[in-house]
Amino acid sequence: MRDAGVNRDCTVVVYDDQHGFTACRLWWTLRYFGHDGVAVLDSGLAGWPGPLATGPHSVPRGDFVATEPRMSMKVEYEGVRDLPGGCVLLDARGPERYRGEVEPTDPRAGHIPGAFSAPWGGNLDGAGRFKCPDELVRRFRDLRVDDGCDVVAYCGSGVSACVNLLAGLLDTLSTVVLPIVTGVVSSLTSALGITIGNADYLGIRPPDPTCGGIPRLSS
Repeated sequence: MRDAGVNRDCTVVVYDDQHGFTACRLWWTLRYFGHDGVAVLDSGLAGWPGPLATGPHSVPRGDFVATEPRMSMKVEYEGVRDLPGGCVLLDARGPERYRGEVEPTDPRAGHIPGAFSAPWGGNLDGAGRFKCPDELVRRFRDLRVDDGCDVVAYCGSGVSACVNLLAGLLDTLSTVVLPIVTGVVSSLTSALGITIGNADYLGIRPPDPTCGGIPRLSS
C-alpha cells in the first residue's frame, strides 16, 4: 500500500474491469486492516467517463499503516458450527455451483447446508452498476435478511462474497454487519466433516457498519 502511495489519512478508490468482482475484496481487506477511507468505483473501469492513461504512474511513497485485524469481520471455518441459529448464510457463487451441477474449482460440488443462493451478480443492474438501495433491500429481504439480522457471506475463495458484503451495506439494512467466512468451500466442508447438500435454512453474523461507499460518476 505504501508503494502505491496510500497514506493513513487518504481515501482509496478501488476498481477493476469486472464490475467490482475483485475490487470489493480489496475494499474489504483495507477495512479489515483498519483503513475506513476506501470506496469502490461503481461498474469498475467501464464507469470511468474520462480518458485512460497507458503509461506508468509514479507517486510518493505513502505512510499507510495496517492496524490489528478486525477479527469481527471474518468467521474462521472452525467457528461455523457455533454460529447462532437466527443467522443467514449467503452463498455468492453462481446458481449452478450452489446446486452442485458443476464445480470447476473445488473438489466437492454443492453448497454448505443451510445456505441461501445469493449470486454476487444479483446486486448489479444491466449496466453492471450496483442496484439502487430499494432494489437491494428487496433482494436481501427475499434472502430472509431483515433489520438487525446477522449475516455471513461466503463463496469459493472469499472474493465474490465481498460483493454481497458491500451491497448489504449499501441498502437501508445498513445496521446489519456482515462478516466473511474464510477458507474455500471444499476446505470448510472437509474441516467440519459436514456434507454439502441442497437444504435451505435460515441461517448468520455481522462488522462495523462504517464503509467507504461507492462513488457514482456521471458520464
